[in-house]
Amino acid sequence: MRKIYSLGCFLISTFFGLAQNIDLEGTIKDASGTPIMGANIVAVEKETQILDGFGISNDSGYFRLTLKKGTDYDIKISFIGLKEVAFVLNEEKNIEKNFVLEEQAESLDEVELVYEMPVTIKGDTIIYNADSFNTGSERKLEDVLKNMPGIEVNEEGRIEVEGKEITKITVEGKDFFDGDSKLATQNLPANVVGKVEVLRNFSEVNQLRSVTNNEDNIAINISLKSGKDKFWFGELGGGVGNEDRFIANPKIFFYSKELSMNLLGNSNNIGEPPLSRQDFYRFGGGFNNLNARTGTSIDISSDDAGITNLQNNRAKVHDSRFGAYNFSYAPSEALEFSGFAIYSRAENILEEKNTRRYTVSNALEETSEYTAQENEQQLYKFTTEYNPNENLQTEYNLLYKTSNQNEISDLTTISGRQGQRVPEEIGQFRNQSPYSLNQELRLYYTHNEDHIFSFEAQHLTQEEDPFYRAIKQFQPFGSLLDLNLDQNNFNINQERQVKTDKIEAKLDYYYLLSPKANLNFTFGITDVKQDFDSSIFQILDNNSRQDFLESRLNNDVLFHFQDAYAALHYRFISGIFTFDPGVTLHSYKTETRQLGNSLINNFTFFRPDFRVLLKFKDSETLRLLYRSTRQFTDINNLAEGYIFRNYNSFFQGNPNLEAAFFNVANLNYQSINIFNFTNIFANLSYSIRDSAIENTTQIQGINSVRSATNTNFPRETYGASGRIDKRSKNFKGGISINYNYSDFNNVINGSPTASSNFTQRYRLNLATNFRSKPNIEIGYSSSIRDYKTGGVESKFFTDAPYVRLDAYFLKGFVFNSRYTYNVYRNQDQTLNEYRFLEADLSYRPEGSQWEFGVRATNLFNDTQINQDSFNQFSFTTNSYIIQPRYIVFEITYDIKAIAGKAKEKKK
Repeated sequence: MRKIYSLGCFLISTFFGLAQNIDLEGTIKDASGTPIMGANIVAVEKETQILDGFGISNDSGYFRLTLKKGTDYDIKISFIGLKEVAFVLNEEKNIEKNFVLEEQAESLDEVELVYEMPVTIKGDTIIYNADSFNTGSERKLEDVLKNMPGIEVNEEGRIEVEGKEITKITVEGKDFFDGDSKLATQNLPANVVGKVEVLRNFSEVNQLRSVTNNEDNIAINISLKSGKDKFWFGELGGGVGNEDRFIANPKIFFYSKELSMNLLGNSNNIGEPPLSRQDFYRFGGGFNNLNARTGTSIDISSDDAGITNLQNNRAKVHDSRFGAYNFSYAPSEALEFSGFAIYSRAENILEEKNTRRYTVSNALEETSEYTAQENEQQLYKFTTEYNPNENLQTEYNLLYKTSNQNEISDLTTISGRQGQRVPEEIGQFRNQSPYSLNQELRLYYTHNEDHIFSFEAQHLTQEEDPFYRAIKQFQPFGSLLDLNLDQNNFNINQERQVKTDKIEAKLDYYYLLSPKANLNFTFGITDVKQDFDSSIFQILDNNSRQDFLESRLNNDVLFHFQDAYAALHYRFISGIFTFDPGVTLHSYKTETRQLGNSLINNFTFFRPDFRVLLKFKDSETLRLLYRSTRQFTDINNLAEGYIFRNYNSFFQGNPNLEAAFFNVANLNYQSINIFNFTNIFANLSYSIRDSAIENTTQIQGINSVRSATNTNFPRETYGASGRIDKRSKNFKGGISINYNYSDFNNVINGSPTASSNFTQRYRLNLATNFRSKPNIEIGYSSSIRDYKTGGVESKFFTDAPYVRLDAYFLKGFVFNSRYTYNVYRNQDQTLNEYRFLEADLSYRPEGSQWEFGVRATNLFNDTQINQDSFNQFSFTTNSYIIQPRYIVFEITYDIKAIAGKAKEKKK
């Protein structure tokens, strides 16, 4: 009750403070009476010299500032090329003023800007001045970005702008671990960030900027504060806590015109993985998908050993080591080398319990599993860019990824029907050491202003070697495995090896018919070769090996896929419309060889697609997109020999699988209003998939044997989402909704079974946005998941309110905390409730490079979280053990060894 009372007092005082404000509003025009869009209006409090308000005029020249009543302000109104208007304001009531800006007599080079504008718009680039938004509690780039309108940092630490995830981030114009933004948001210190530049309609290729659709491409560049040509900066941080907890987190950065270097390190056992397994597999290194527009998709499987992923990056025990190096070197204006090296090692202990109801057999299984993991991951990227002149741009990229992953688990399962439940102890071991080498060559040449050529080629070499072992008490799958029964346990093993060689290349020719129209001719090929080998064997009590020689338990498969295509697109602009219709003709050939047989398939595919963009204004668009795609499976689903993937599951491929065919329509609306800081996003999507690859399954109790087939039933998916973000001087908030419905059919025990999944998600948040007061954010999220299969329905609900508080006080203290409360229930009862409270307090003496802090995680010491999942066979409720409460004392030292001459001051 005391906490609620304190929060109520805070909110009442906040709203009372708003009553002490006035509004300054009006219009800004030039001497001819034309409204000026993008004029800057700033209000600096005379006594404190703090920027207390700012605004940008809209397309009608209108502006509005909210200021304190009875306070002296220096007001400045400016626009490039026009004379600045400056005056002093002190008002007790709302006031309306209109302004006319005269032409600037002297050149821009002779004008010195006295005050840094919070927001500047230059074409498609929005530039935020970080200090204009910082409140003093920021510690890393993530905190800086969260203050800025239109920029979000999601729960995974990745940047989103205009609802799109950002994978391209640069610092001082140089790549920073290209392909993922998480390492930047979690490691760049907040106090070195000068400006954040949001580059909309971004293209790395200058030649293609005017002939391609780039509205989905957004990049971010971070400009640093240094003011020097060459400078070092960084942090040396570390801490210790209860139960032998520790963290060491050094970061060193160097930037100059020719050379940049970034060195990151992290070692901790407090449950903060700098790079998770999921991060490793999604780290693309900036490689493009050459087939994105062609209408062909072929899935190349990876991470197929079934190793368990962490839930929300949490585990019962998590110990990680991490090191990363990023560099960029430009010996001349035409030549640049860049790349990175990343090493990560994690040791995890997972403990979880599952309750699983099998819908067909009505069997109930309860499992308890204790798992120990060791994951070692390495990534290396090297890039060379050579641009000898403005007409020729070349680039070579190399990305190498390798890992060594082991998982040992002890599983107890109790299954069966009521009165016939049987317990079993099962030991499991999984291992894989995959690697991939991806190379890319890009060449762009402008012959003249009407003729542009683009050539891109990629080569992927990949090898996967998943291994699985299950040691069971009872004989499984008696009809499939001819086991030696005279053993204490049944030690069953599966070896697999998959080799992939993939080549993609395409040539684009752009012919500019006019400044608003162009033709795009595309010619390309995709060639995939795969080799799949597998075997199942039993280890006997005397450690000897018994191989199963039946052809159905072994695989020796070769798969070859070829696609040659030609495409034509006509892109033209008419008023507010941009049209981009196109057609693509594919010639496919697939060949599968196994068990002495060869299956060859040749066919063609004529694919239409179109895109229509309505540009109501630069910041408001509506887009309609339609595309059709042929989706091919890879060799894993084609191999006829059985695969032992889990203690209670076998899988058999089907060499007769055909490519699925699906149509997708998408309608997207967005409005980015930088003048009143209101952002609106909405999206509708529909897809229908024919000949989709589905499972045919035989289930007995909790055991299943699955195979793949092309379904005769269409599979449909509907989606709708929307989000509104609004910011004012002292408040910001947002609301989002998301609906997703999908239905599909499978054959289970010889009977077609219809299934559906309907998911609803809602999120609401409201936060204060003060410069000199504590800030609080209150939010609520809710999800409803409705699963139906074979006439059985299950519905689960999750409600999660949260409160976040951050405060800068007493000239050096920073306090941050976050509280979340989760209620997990079904239609009948509450299944689990859990809370998380995390807090940290730090102190940095004014002018000091030392910072001292204490941080506490999981203060309520809740030790488990729950979630549900659904597939066509079962409903599962999962209880997952997480780390207990830790308190860690930390010390950080700022490295400010800056060297080099100062940059020339911009005029």
